[in-house]
Formats: sequence, C-alpha cells, structure tokens
Amino acid sequence: MSDVAPSPAHDQETLPTLIDGKVPETRMTSAKLALAIYWRLWEEDKESAHNRARIQAMFDGEPPYNRNELIRAGQGFRMNLNFGEAETMLDDGMAQYVDLVHSPETLLHVETTLEAEPELTIQWNQILSREISTMFRNWPGFGFNSLLNAQYFLSQGVSIVYFEDEIDWRWKVAKFGDFKIPRRTDANTEALDLAFCRKEIPAHELYRFIKNEAEAKAAGWNVAAVQKALVEKFSNTHEIQVTDWERWQELAKECDLAMSAMTNQIIIVHIWVKELTGKVSHFIMLEDQDDKTTDFLFKKIDRFESMGKAFVPFTYGVGSTGNFHSIRGMGYKIFPHVQVSNRLHCQLADGSIIASSLLMQPNGQLSKDAMGMTFMGPYAVMSPDLNYVNQTPPNFAQNVIPALNEFDRLKRAKGGQYSSANVLPERGEMTRGEVNARINSASTLSSVNTLLFYQPLDALYRVAVERLKQKNYPLERPGGEMVRELRERIEAQGVPLEALFKIASGSGR
Repeated sequence: MSDVAPSPAHDQETLPTLIDGKVPETRMTSAKLALAIYWRLWEEDKESAHNRARIQAMFDGEPPYNRNELIRAGQGFRMNLNFGEAETMLDDGMAQYVDLVHSPETLLHVETTLEAEPELTIQWNQILSREISTMFRNWPGFGFNSLLNAQYFLSQGVSIVYFEDEIDWRWKVAKFGDFKIPRRTDANTEALDLAFCRKEIPAHELYRFIKNEAEAKAAGWNVAAVQKALVEKFSNTHEIQVTDWERWQELAKECDLAMSAMTNQIIIVHIWVKELTGKVSHFIMLEDQDDKTTDFLFKKIDRFESMGKAFVPFTYGVGSTGNFHSIRGMGYKIFPHVQVSNRLHCQLADGSIIASSLLMQPNGQLSKDAMGMTFMGPYAVMSPDLNYVNQTPPNFAQNVIPALNEFDRLKRAKGGQYSSANVLPERGEMTRGEVNARINSASTLSSVNTLLFYQPLDALYRVAVERLKQKNYPLERPGGEMVRELRERIEAQGVPLEALFKIASGSGR
C-alpha cells in the first residue's frame, strides 16, 4: 500500500463547531467536507510520506545506487547491493517483542467483581486470565497482527491498532502512513479530534457488509452508495459493462471468486470524529469518490465512547516536540549510516575484484579472440598486442575497513536502543567491568523498550476484554464463535458466566 496518493484540488474547509449556537448532530456534516480535509492532510504529509517510502525501501533491500543511472554513466558493471544490515537489525529488535507477547503463560490478568469466597475468586481470576489469553492466541490473526505491530512500532516509531466497529473484539494494524491526522497533534488519543485511515479491501468484503440490506441500513450503511461503488469498480476493471445492481449480483453469484480476484481493490477511508459531546462518530467514504458527493458509505454517530475505544497508538516515545509526526523509529535513525555502509561495501567488493584480476592493456583495437591467452603446459602465452599493467592493490586495511568499522559503530549506537542483541562487540577484547557495564546498559534499554510497548498493549487488551465480556455479545457475528468457545471452556472449569460478565473495567495485562 503506497504512502503517496494523488491529491486533487479541494476547497479549504474546516470542521464546524456550533450551528446557530446549538450543538450539531455531528461536526462532520458531509462526505464533501471529509474528502476536502482528507486530501489536505495528504498534501501536508507528502514530504514525510516520501521519507517513509525511502526508509521502507532500505528495509526491503533496495540497493544504494540507481541502476539506470549507473548504466547511463557507463558504470553498469559496478557492484550495487543492499547487504541487509537494516533488515537484520529490525529482525533482532523484533525478536524481543515477539518474546514479550508469546513467552508469558498469560497475556493479561483480569479480575472479576462477582462476589465469592476469596480463594474461589482467585481461582476464577486465574482461569479467566488463562482462557482469555488462550482465545487471543487461538485467533488466526493474533500472530500476524502482533508481528506487524512490532515491525511498524520499531521501524517507523508509530503503529496504530484499530477496531472497525464498536462490537468486534478483534483488532487490525495500520502503519502510520495509512493514518492521516492533523499535524502538531500531541501523541496521545485524548488530544485527537479527527483521524482518517486508508484501507484497501476486495469487492466481496465490501459486499459482505450490505448483503442483508435491512441489517446494513440499520447498522448505518448507505446501501445504494455501496452498490454504486461496486458496480462502477467492476465496470472500470472489466470489459463487461455493468450498469445496474441486479446484473452485478448475478455476476457475483456466477463467479464470486473471479470477481474479487480480477477486480481492483476498493480503497475506503475510515473517519473518526470526536463530537462536542466527547463521543466519537465513525464514517466510511471512498477515497476516489467525486468531491461533489455529500453522502458517506457508512455513518454512525457516537459509535465509540472515546478515541481510545476506537484505536490504540503504539508510539516509540514522544518525539522531539511531543506530537505524532515528530516521532522517529529505527529506520530514520540508521538510514544514513546504512546507506554509506552499503556503498562502502560495494566499493570494497569492486576494489577486491579489480585487485584480484590480471589487468591487460591492448595496443590498439583487438577482437575478443586476440585478447585471450594460450596455455602450453607450464607456460601461458598472450597476444603481442597486449601489455600487462603493473598495479598496486589498494590497502583496504588502511582506508575502507576503518571507515566501515566507524560507520558500523555509529549504526550500532543509533540502532542499539532497539535491541540488546548487539550489546557485546563482535570483535575485540573487553574487561570484566566493561562487559558488566554493557549488560547493565542493555537491561536498562530493555526495560524502557518494554514500558513503551507494554503501556499501549495493556490499553489494547483492556478494550478487547471490555468488548468480549458483554453478556449480549452477538455470537453469530465474526469473532462470536470464539467468544462462545471461551464461555464453554470457563463453564467446564466451574467458573460461572457471570464472573466473565463482571470482569472489572480496566482489567488488562
């Protein structure tokens, strides 16, 4: 998913506050207003998006030189490799976060307020904590989302975990580039009044939301707008022209999988708006919709109690100014050092190849055959039109190697805070005191990293538990089957369901 998107011109519009002195139903009065604000935030974020894309390319293995530029300069023969140092550092850093999530016996500790004997209450709390942890781990998306969250948290400094509705306990992860929020917003959810999240979904997933039209309308979906979007996306992708919803449904029933696989992803934008009441309304619109459109695909006023109930940001500190856009991750801090290191390694490889080669200089223009050597037993005879070039191999130990070592030191100093894997140097001797100092430093860094990650993780688990403990949780909905299994497991161990329903608010890690 690209960080950079086209940005059509829109009128400058702002969120309304009061209408004739009265509190409006919502501050986001139309999709036209939302689209204008969204594209303005995209425009303001262009430079940051470009930087994030360069950093991600480094992690993905992009070489340090532009291949086409080397060829145009007649230097296509030069070594041009990314040696994977950034990826290795990211993997080392992620290892400790994977361990934080997967190694504990229970992911969280919950306490029920259901009155019982103290010994029995302790036992219930232990069973509830263990079984909820088991449910989380049995969720197929848990491992993937945990890894993705740790990767964004480390590499970019900000990862945002969000819920698509007010009921489902399962969460999704987005990188900061897919979230658009006003710049200079303090890095906490209480300071947020407005947030957008861009997401690509297949046609069948969007269709699933409106399959039952009556339920969809009751939930807040604009069924006609979604139908129009699906028809237009299909017609723009395929040679078959579909002009009405009935024909689209016929094709969907005939080739559901083909329609999803062969139709371009539909880009929707989630919008969260804090109302003047303090509650949060949720909207969904198309990213490429007409800027004259006033209707949303989805609209539900006061859907969430607060921004913290809708999404949880994982931030590596508070940045230089305390706002989201000033926070930097590992990628930003090691980028220049890794780029220079890759270039020096390429230079070292090129120099080594030349130093280990026999350089010959022709006296004039020769054919390739005339440039060869003829071997006769212990002798090698070369063409009389070739002259041997006597060369002095470069002393890599005095020039390139010291530079590489220095940049390696700087890179480790910048990226060492994200991992304790490199606490001890790979070479050189150290005294006992130096070893102990390094280990103590690594333990301190590990504690800081743990705190920065565990605080939002605790908040995430609290939100998930608040949802799944609801007595009226719709078991027929996605995620409901796992809640039903959870209830069966705890009842089988002698814990009354009321103990689950009365888990204290704020229970978490």
